[in-house]
This record gives sequence, structure tokens and C-alpha cells, in this order.
Amino acid sequence: MGHAIGFGFDWEDTLAAELYEDIANAGETPMSSIALNPIALNQTADKLMILAKARGLIRLAEMIQINQQGDDD
Repeated sequence: MGHAIGFGFDWEDTLAAELYEDIANAGETPMSSIALNPIALNQTADKLMILAKARGLIRLAEMIQINQQGDDD
């Protein structure tokens, strides 16, 4: 799973579209595109790190639950 982060360059839309297509082909659901202003990068980076950690913890909990259900069967 990954996130595409853009800064407004002309080539970013095509690259992001290809990235999200690859993510979808891998069975994940892309949620959104985020375009960043370089001036706000530090604050946004902190928020993205929190989001990524939260998403990772949710995914880990899902995997643990699936493994526990498998052990019960």
C-alpha cells in the first residue's frame, strides 16, 4: 500500500493514475490523491505519518483477527 504525493508538476497526474491503477490491480482500494504545497510539507508530512501508522495498525489487527479465526476452525 502506498500514497502518491504530488507537488503540482505536469507529469504527476499520469504517474498518480498509473500508481493507483497498480494498487487497484493488487486488490487494494485507492482512497484519494493528495496534492501538497511545498510550504506546508512539514505539517502535512506529520499528518500523513499518523495516517499511515493508523492504517498499518488497522491492517495488522485485521490480519491477527483472520489468523485467530483460522486457528478456531
